[in-house]
Amino acid sequence: MRNLVDLVEKFATDPDRAHRELVVNLPGFKVLHLCLKPGQRMPLHDHPGCHVTITGLSGTASVMLDGVATSVAPQQLLSFQGESQVSPGNDSEADCAVLITLVERPAALVAV
Repeated sequence: MRNLVDLVEKFATDPDRAHRELVVNLPGFKVLHLCLKPGQRMPLHDHPGCHVTITGLSGTASVMLDGVATSVAPQQLLSFQGESQVSPGNDSEADCAVLITLVERPAALVAV
């Protein structure tokens, strides 16, 4: 199966809420494109049983991860276990976009 996605075409912001679009949705593997205007933030949440990466595409995202803020600029990748509490946001003065990848870990590797 081939699926070529033009991420430039996916860039869109909404003044009222973060713009999210699922670009890959396969069993155990999901990729989400997230665009944020300045001041927007996703609610604090987790992804138990997954390994998560957040890749900077444009602008600089501010990711709260277990209470610690980390800036993710274009060409940077933040990775962590899904049991962590995460809240991607935009604390900068320009729009930003990130690619979020969720990969389910085999049951034997999931923290209990």
